Amino acid sequence: RALSLHGPLCREFMLSSVMAASSTRVVMEGSVGCSSRLTRTLSELWPYASPYTRLDRNEQAATGKQLAAQVTLAREAATGNQGRVWRAAVGACDRDARSDLHPIRFGSSVLFADGSEACSWQKKALEYGCTLDAVCQLAPYIEASAAKPILLCMADQFGVCHAPFAPARAYLVEHGWGAIRVLVHDQEGVLHTPTAEDLCPGLPSWTRK
Repeated sequence: RALSLHGPLCREFMLSSVMAASSTRVVMEGSVGCSSRLTRTLSELWPYASPYTRLDRNEQAATGKQLAAQVTLAREAATGNQGRVWRAAVGACDRDARSDLHPIRFGSSVLFADGSEACSWQKKALEYGCTLDAVCQLAPYIEASAAKPILLCMADQFGVCHAPFAPARAYLVEHGWGAIRVLVHDQEGVLHTPTAEDLCPGLPSWTRK
């Protein structure tokens, strides 16, 4: 398989930059040269980016509040597994006591095939790169469970569901959990359930012939 050079983190950084747009075309080329060249837009490489992308902290909070009325009604009406993990993820947000560092709180929940679940929340640090991701912290539970993880949600305190951040997407896809369904809201607040693999199309492969 050809080696392409734009992984989840690169895609996330590019879409967050004012120097790019969702329609920006990205050219990728593998180790075999031009014959492996691919061109994709950023929206194709990073589907279901957060509704808060490119917004500052105050704008993120304002957008969350605007979406809250719509998604709260949907969450309260949600039944079965979707309602369960969605509500659990929002509930986990309450464990984040560091709104002084950033106003958005993230919680996560994963449901396993045997009916068990696990939850976590983002552990914020002064330097964002030192923050512990809410979904990455579910990894020990996923690894330890004898049952397959089937549904995952990362939500904020407003009830908006976000695709996992790049490190968590890479973990899920590169460690064999790519088939798990993930609850995500689009820019209009419509709920979708792509797989983790759907959120990382065409991931790089480091296999050499």
